[in-house]
Amino acid sequence: LSQNRISTIYAKAFANITQLKKLDLQLNELREFSLNLFHNTVFQYPMALNISRNEISSLTYNENSVPINIKVLDASRNKLSEVPSDFLSFTANSLSRLNLGYNSINQIHSSSFANLSSLEVLNLQHNGIVSVKRKAFYGLDSLQILDLSHNHIKSLQLSQFSGCPNLRVVDLSSNHIRTLSRDVFHNTRVEGLDLSNNE
Repeated sequence: LSQNRISTIYAKAFANITQLKKLDLQLNELREFSLNLFHNTVFQYPMALNISRNEISSLTYNENSVPINIKVLDASRNKLSEVPSDFLSFTANSLSRLNLGYNSINQIHSSSFANLSSLEVLNLQHNGIVSVKRKAFYGLDSLQILDLSHNHIKSLQLSQFSGCPNLRVVDLSSNHIRTLSRDVFHNTRVEGLDLSNNE
């Protein structure tokens, strides 16, 4: 369904397709994406969902929605202005890769990614991020790769990544960072760090 001019998808459009493994909706004209499209369908397999390169400004859900078995979510190159925390909470037990790059997210609030305990790769590049709260990445127990490159970050909090005990690679290149506290990476396993093109 990619590379069409789809602007609207009605509720329940993908309901009861229990064996769906991949849904590619990139390069369309969607302005929002809702879990109502699946109408509480319980998928038999982890699904890869690509909604990149649309005009999406909101990811919505129904309070009665059941958790969706999404393993990979690419929502890059849209118009999101904040981390869709509530939407992500419905993927908490399955999501391992999340791409929110090339959006308009300028702040990462505390616990923005709360309870995404299976998340291994998080891409937040090219967002214009200015502020990252101290517990922004709290609870990301499985996170290994974090891309925060090409933003406007000036500083990081003490023990900024202490909630990511398995973090190995961090890209902070092309920001406005001048100094780093010695405890920024406390309680992590960081072995790859890119700080190029900072101040």
